[in-house]
Amino acid sequence: MAGKGGYRPGAGRKSYAEEYGIREMAIKAIEEQYGSITEGLKFLLNSGEPALIKFAWGHAIGNPKDNIEIDMTSVVEQVQIIQLPDNGRDGELIYK
Repeated sequence: MAGKGGYRPGAGRKSYAEEYGIREMAIKAIEEQYGSITEGLKFLLNSGEPALIKFAWGHAIGNPKDNIEIDMTSVVEQVQIIQLPDNGRDGELIYK
């Protein structure tokens, strides 16, 4: 049975050099199409497509932080501890 674990050629994260090369290629394509990165972003913002506008704003100024409100009130139940009588077998395990 061949699993998916272990070494496989081409598996794993791309190297930084490869990621940087892809980024440079994307920048070059945007500059060729729109003249500059700024003009490309303006096109995205003026497209009227909500997903593209959100993408452009998210990359330009960052996404807002998520604020989560948590209610930390809870009910604490009191538990009565009962002392059992000593049966003389403290710490002794008996196997038969």
